[in-house]
Amino acid sequence: MNIIDLKRFTKTEEVVVLMASGQGKYKERVIEKNIDDGWYKVTIGNEIKVERRATLLEINEELEKHKTITGYSFGSDFIPVNFENLFSKGYGETVPVLFNKGEPWEAIRVAEINKRFIYVDVAFGFHRALVHLQKLFEAEQTLLNEKNISPEIRYMWLLLSLERDTWRHLAELEALKLSEREKKKRAEEFRLNFSERIKVVVEQAGGVFISATKQANNRYLVTWRSGRQTVKSVIKENLRVEHAGYCLSNFDKHHSLQSLINLSKVYREESGSLYLTRV
Repeated sequence: MNIIDLKRFTKTEEVVVLMASGQGKYKERVIEKNIDDGWYKVTIGNEIKVERRATLLEINEELEKHKTITGYSFGSDFIPVNFENLFSKGYGETVPVLFNKGEPWEAIRVAEINKRFIYVDVAFGFHRALVHLQKLFEAEQTLLNEKNISPEIRYMWLLLSLERDTWRHLAELEALKLSEREKKKRAEEFRLNFSERIKVVVEQAGGVFISATKQANNRYLVTWRSGRQTVKSVIKENLRVEHAGYCLSNFDKHHSLQSLINLSKVYREESGSLYLTRV
């Protein structure tokens, strides 16, 4: 007679789990709890109980288990030192990073955990080069006379330049003695140029831009072409994906418009076509 070891099924573990958007994962167990994003100490057995926030030591020990990617901090986003580090995973040129403590012109390391990128720490070895570039940028110089500037650095420079120019224009608009109605009207015109931004993003990622239509709740319906297929995607103003327009097994919201288009090329190479979900 075989004896079943019931303890094997009722074993309790205390683990450190990343919770984001109310959900976490440990091995095959999914943890759902309406709590703030962060690291938590969780007891997992027949039942799952979130005990407390994890300590800094516990978080660092957990992060050390994962491979890291080095890149540059841009707001809440991350630009890798080599685009291929993200392209190979089906992402675009940038990805959002949870708990990003990086400053502009600072190199950081991130780890991918459960399809999310998490800030790890500052990456040393890039400081001198970035300080030099920051001084050029703040002096409003260009990169024309700089040697060995990577495409990734050029892209970061472009993003920072666009951000600076946008804030300047908005500040100039605010400084003018205009009525509130007129200021609101002109600020909206800046937003109307968003369609041009979308077009640039689609084309830089290798897609063919067709149209971008503003919808309710600051969403945009973007119609673009991948190969011979026409895809209709819904995105937010921050270029994050709401609905991909083709099957991503419910991982739509993990992507930006850039990574969505890059991933479509991977899918077409592997299976020949995309499974469209919006027509």
